[in-house]
Amino acid sequence: MVNDFIIGAASALKGPGYPIYIEEIPMNFKRPCFTLKAEAVKVEPYLSGYFKETITVGAELYMSETEESTESYEEGRNYRIAEIEAEIYEALRFVEADGKLYCAKNMSSQRKSQVTSGNTPSNVEGLGAILLVKAEYSRFVKKVITSEDEGYMEELYDYYNL
Repeated sequence: MVNDFIIGAASALKGPGYPIYIEEIPMNFKRPCFTLKAEAVKVEPYLSGYFKETITVGAELYMSETEESTESYEEGRNYRIAEIEAEIYEALRFVEADGKLYCAKNMSSQRKSQVTSGNTPSNVEGLGAILLVKAEYSRFVKKVITSEDEGYMEELYDYYNL
């Protein structure tokens, strides 16, 4: 259920052409790359047996310290991140999961950077910058008991703003 959103986000992020790792980064990974993981899952009960599932997918972008084009660097800042940030927002706005298209309810981003000596995080944008984008998707789910032998069956409904 949550994995469907992770897989949908991975297929949506293929546009920039960077490698995509799910949940964890392997040793000696190549930059630039993405990692995708479920940041949070929240389930709220509603009337008539419905549950509202809210799934937050986090996409982290790890940039290389030496970019192919040095034109995007000026005074220690990486302006390529702003371009990629817009591409990530566009890619994660609509994600396909369970054969249905879901629109992100909320999206946010946070920029971090790494100091090249020791990988100590700092609050200054630099050449080893990391970008974290979170997208939140919601849907209604109703659990229906078909019979005692068959167990539970899920009926999925799209999320609608009330």
